[in-house]
Amino acid sequence: MTIRPTHSGKWRLDFRIAGRRFRETYAAHPAALARAAQIEQGGPVERRKPVMAPAAPAEPFRDAFARWQAVCAASGRHSPSYQARVELAGKALSPLLARAATQITPAAFDAYLQARLAAGVCLATVAKEFRILSAALEWAASRGLAGGNPLRGYFRTIRVPAKAIRVPAPRDLAAVWIELGDPDARRLFTFLVQTGCRIGEAAALETGDVRDGTLRLERGVKGGRPRTIPRPPCLDALPDAGRVLTNHGRPWRSNSFLHMLHRACIRAGVPRFPAHALRHAHATYALANGETLYSVMQRCGWRSFGIVQRYVEIAEQHANSAMGDPRTWSPEGQPGAKNGKEAA
Repeated sequence: MTIRPTHSGKWRLDFRIAGRRFRETYAAHPAALARAAQIEQGGPVERRKPVMAPAAPAEPFRDAFARWQAVCAASGRHSPSYQARVELAGKALSPLLARAATQITPAAFDAYLQARLAAGVCLATVAKEFRILSAALEWAASRGLAGGNPLRGYFRTIRVPAKAIRVPAPRDLAAVWIELGDPDARRLFTFLVQTGCRIGEAAALETGDVRDGTLRLERGVKGGRPRTIPRPPCLDALPDAGRVLTNHGRPWRSNSFLHMLHRACIRAGVPRFPAHALRHAHATYALANGETLYSVMQRCGWRSFGIVQRYVEIAEQHANSAMGDPRTWSPEGQPGAKNGKEAA
C-alpha cells in the first residue's frame, strides 16, 4: 500500500487485495491516510461514498502562509534570494492573506491584480507573487489546512509580456569599441558581435574547439545543446592551448567584462547596455542584411522560430543601417558617437 502525491496536487492511494489492484485519489493527505487505515482494518474496498477532503478552516490564510514560509526556510532547499522574495510577496499579498483559503478565488485575485497594476507594479512581479501564493495553497491543501487550491491554473490565461529587446546602433557599437581600449576586451567585444554567442560560450571556448574554419561550442552552452558555427575573422591568431579569449591570460568573467563595458559606454556617451545586447545586435543586423531565419536560428542556438520572429520587426527598423553583415563587422571606418572619432 502506497500513498503518493500527484502533479495536480492530489494524493493517490494504491493497494492490492486478493490479487486485485485498486487505485483511489484524494484531495488531501489526511483523507488518504484515513482511507488507508480503514482498509488495513478490513473496511470496504469499494467506496460507496467519496471520501472528501476535510472542511477548510475559516481562519485567515495568513497563519498557514507563515507556516509554509517557515518550512521553506528550514528545509534548506530554497536560496536566500527566493526566501527574500517570499517575504516581500507576503507583505504585498496581505489583503488576500487576510481571507480564508476558500475565499482566495480567481475573482479576488483579479481585484488584487488590477490594484497592483494601477499602483505601477509590472505584470511579471505579480506573476511571481501568484506563484508564491499558489505554492503556499498547494502546501496547505496537502496538509489539510485548506480544502484545495482555488487558484490552480488561473495564471495560464495571462501572458506576461516579454522584455523589449534593446539593440545598440552601429554608431554606438563603434564608439564603445573605441572606448574599451583594452585589446583583450576589444577582441571579446568583436567576437560577440561577429558570432552572436553568449558571454559564457565565448569565455569557455578553447583552442581544441577550433576545427577547419569552424568553432564547436560545447561548454557553457544553454541547455547543454552543442552547436557548430563559422570561425569569425577576429580569431586570426590562436594560442597553442587553453582558452581562446582571455583577460590578460586569465579566464574571462562576465562581471569583469560587464564593468569594462559599462565604463566604456559612459565614456562614449551612449546608454549603457549589457553584453547580451551584442547577441541581440548580431541577430538583428543579420536579418536586416538579408539572412534567413533558419541560418540565424542555427548560428545562435535557438530551437524555435518564435524566438527569431521577435527580431524580424526590429530588423525592419534597421534595414537601412550602415552595419552590413555582422559576421564581418569591424569598427574601422565607422564614425563614433563621441567627438566624431573613428575607430583606428
